[in-house]
Parts: sequence; C-alpha cells; structure tokens
Amino acid sequence: MVEEVGGVLIVHTKSPAEGGKANREMITLLCEYLSITAQSLKIISGSLSPRKIVNVSNIDKSKREELAIRFQQARKRR
Repeated sequence: MVEEVGGVLIVHTKSPAEGGKANREMITLLCEYLSITAQSLKIISGSLSPRKIVNVSNIDKSKREELAIRFQQARKRR
C-alpha cells in the first residue's frame, strides 16, 4: 500500500526486510502507484533502513510535471 502524507510517499510492504525482498516490493508498489517502470526508480539512500530516498528518472516531461504538481499541492496541505 502507498499513501501520500504531506508530500511524502509512505509505502507499506508485506515482505520481510531480508535479502532485499521488502525493497523489491517497495519498488514494485511505487512503480504501480506512479505509473512508471522499475528502470525509472533507484534507491539512493536507506537501502538497509525503513526510511529511504529514491530517485525517479527517465520519465517523460508530462509525467514529471504531473508528479511535481501533485507533490507541491500535498506540501501546501501540510
């Protein structure tokens, strides 16, 4: 499950945090939620932590603008 809270995405996984299983599930869930491919997501910080920072790349301009607007609106609601 993925939820947006104040411009931050919170991903709840069912997989155990062992052998990268939870990370793989998180990537799958984020890709589905954002309608992007797994090649567009990379964990850049926190691969061994419950808190992660991911980089989203290789998405077209309209998708990038859509996501930026969505997160700006969420931040304003905080």
